[in-house]
Amino acid sequence: MRTLCLLLAALGSLSAAEPIAIEYVAHAAFLIHSPSGATVALDPYNSNRWLGYSFPRNLDADAVLVTHPHYDHDADYQFPASVPRYRLPGRYSVEDLRIMGVAGKHALHYGREFEQLNTVWLVETGGLRVLHVGDNGPLSREALAAVGKADVLLAPMDDLEHILTFQQLDEMADRVGAKIVVPMHYRLSALTERPASVGPIDRWLKTQPRVRTLDTNLIKLEPGELPAEREVWVLPHSPKVQAWGPKLEQAWRLRDQAREADPEDRLELLRQVRRTGPGVMTFAVEYAEALLAANRRAEAVRALEQALLDIPEGDHEYTEKAHWLLVQIYEEQSRSTQAEAHRRWLAAHTFRTEWQ
Repeated sequence: MRTLCLLLAALGSLSAAEPIAIEYVAHAAFLIHSPSGATVALDPYNSNRWLGYSFPRNLDADAVLVTHPHYDHDADYQFPASVPRYRLPGRYSVEDLRIMGVAGKHALHYGREFEQLNTVWLVETGGLRVLHVGDNGPLSREALAAVGKADVLLAPMDDLEHILTFQQLDEMADRVGAKIVVPMHYRLSALTERPASVGPIDRWLKTQPRVRTLDTNLIKLEPGELPAEREVWVLPHSPKVQAWGPKLEQAWRLRDQAREADPEDRLELLRQVRRTGPGVMTFAVEYAEALLAANRRAEAVRALEQALLDIPEGDHEYTEKAHWLLVQIYEEQSRSTQAEAHRRWLAAHTFRTEWQ
């Protein structure tokens, strides 16, 4: 009898195992937590560009998955350097998380600077399969065959159809057999009216027959509890995400004015922008470019080198651009040692084909 009781207790503890959890951060960023407590982060974003809101500080993850090298998906510097990063197709594992990266292709007209690389991520744990497609267009026949079925689909959608059309997302969900679709990559109007080129999802939601609007950004799932028919689950952003403060908003407004100004006024406006947003690599590089246009190369070099020191983990794209500008300036000045140092950095870090 005692043996039977112990066996029943053991079986009870197995059935009480933790479910998997999917945590929405904002934009296309999620955390997936396994039953054992292992966590992968997907597509962390830059806090200082385009979106109008911050990425939370001090989030924990055991690995970071990046779909493609755009700043709103590829801010892996939000996590410590010791955390593994995965970007390319392949099979990986993190404790009880089984991860497969499948070669995809960024939606048309975007990402040509890196040959439209987009890795579609399938994360399997606790008997469930979660598919994050990044900014992929419609999945190819090869990608669909590699992915197979997915229980939960995390996919871009907005009323302006920035990445996928309404029909394309419906077809993708049908083909992978998703029971839950979680939309991402749309404007979070409760936080900001940015970005102008991405819409909300109100119109799209009206086309969906079964929609659940949740009041939590973290959902817990078990295999036997999925909906019988596909549902759309709308998650709020993380409460840790904050809208930009007035200084950063002002800096971006000035920067937009600078783009329309004549060269002399542009330089002064960009100087103000840099003072207002001192920790933003975009502003530092655009200020240096204005100095170069004014033939003030020594000042441009100082601005770029100082920015690389002051903002060591800033925006990947503009950090790469700073190194590329310095390569060109130093080569013009026959300073081959300095040029080679920046060229080596680019060779080791960039995905842009023209800089490799």
